[in-house]
Amino acid sequence: MTSSIKLLSFDLDNCLYDNQRVIIQAERASADYLKRVFLSQNQYFNYADFNKIKLQLSMQDKPEYDDLTLLRKVALKQFCGGLKDSELVAENALNQFLVARSKVTIEPEIILLLELLSKRYILVSVTNGNCDINKTTIGKYFSKNYSPGGGFRSKPNPQMLSQVILDFNLKISQLIHIGDSVEKDGGCANHANVKFFCFQPFIDQADLKIACEKLKEKLL
Repeated sequence: MTSSIKLLSFDLDNCLYDNQRVIIQAERASADYLKRVFLSQNQYFNYADFNKIKLQLSMQDKPEYDDLTLLRKVALKQFCGGLKDSELVAENALNQFLVARSKVTIEPEIILLLELLSKRYILVSVTNGNCDINKTTIGKYFSKNYSPGGGFRSKPNPQMLSQVILDFNLKISQLIHIGDSVEKDGGCANHANVKFFCFQPFIDQADLKIACEKLKEKLL
């Protein structure tokens, strides 16, 4: 099966690192900054109000809001609308989130896995999230990175995988997409008619080594 494979596309969040703690820290960094600014201007602060705005925007189902960074930026502008220098405050809050968002912890087993796979295959990332993989220790293993921030629709829409096929001049049989979500990653692969491997190493931390060994057995 793997003899014809040239490229592996990886999801990022909860596939190559445990994302739950990362998001909590990123939200906290943004919220702490906003709280300081709101209180310094004697304004009422409730971060839950921001989350309500973001949820309402996401429910509009606008294609541009597949880009989670843009969605957050628009929500922050609305949330900070009553502040002095509101646009600057919103921009700073977004930056606080994004900096913390890319401070992911990559486990040694994942680093070794990617190092081995990168010697045999082209690796790319295909993610719905807004982690900047180039700011992590594993960015060097990826030839290209795809996300809705590049103007694509989010998974399970197959647009990103279709673009990978075009960019690397592949046949659909030469790509495997690897991700933790059967619904989003599996659906995306199915719509693009490419192979899919479900990789969920962080459901139970004890399964990390086992999951990596299974993937290596399948691909190496």
